[in-house]
Amino acid sequence: MRTILDALRELAAPQILEDGPLVLRESDPKSTCPPTKIEQSGGQVTALRFGPRSFRGGPELPINEWLFPLFDTTRSKPPVCRSCDYILFYAPRDEPQELFVFPCELKSSWTRGASAQLRNGLLMARYLLQVVETYGDVKPWPTARFRGIVFSGDAPRGPLKATGRRDWFRDDRTKLEMTIERAGGGHHLQTFCV
Repeated sequence: MRTILDALRELAAPQILEDGPLVLRESDPKSTCPPTKIEQSGGQVTALRFGPRSFRGGPELPINEWLFPLFDTTRSKPPVCRSCDYILFYAPRDEPQELFVFPCELKSSWTRGASAQLRNGLLMARYLLQVVETYGDVKPWPTARFRGIVFSGDAPRGPLKATGRRDWFRDDRTKLEMTIERAGGGHHLQTFCV
C-alpha cells in the first residue's frame, strides 16, 4: 500500500529529503547547537531539511531566496520569510491512519524568533500535504497532527521557556502546539506524540 511518506518522497526535491537515522544539525557553521539524534521504533519517518542549497548546478542560494521566491526577503517585518530548519513527517505504523508533523528549529541558545520559524514550517507542511493529497494517490488519507519543537543548545530562555518537563505552548495565530527541548543526545519521536 502506498503511504503518504512514499508519495512525499517521490514529489519533494531530493536535495531537501533525509531518511534513515536522523541527526538534526543547524546549517550555520558558527552554530554551537549540538547535533540531535531523532530515534523512533516502528513506522516511518522522513525529514525535509531546509538551508542554503544549490539547484541544478547553479550557485548556492540562501534559504530565504529559494524557499520563499514569491516574497520580498529583504524585509524583516512581517516575518514571512523565516523558515524552520526541518520538518519531520512521522507515521507511527506501517499502514498509518495518523501522521505526526513536527516543524523543528535548532537554536544555539536564544529562542527568540523560533515561534515565527515554526509557524512558517507549519504553513509549509500544510501546503506540502495538500500537494501530496492532490497528486500523490494516497488512500486512505491519514489524520495529521502538528507539533512544533525547538531544540536549544543552552538552557532555553526568551519568549518560550522550558521547565524540566515537557510543556506545550499554543501559538495564538496558528494554534500550533510548541515545546522546547535541550539539543544534543537522542529524542524519541513517540514521546512527542502523546
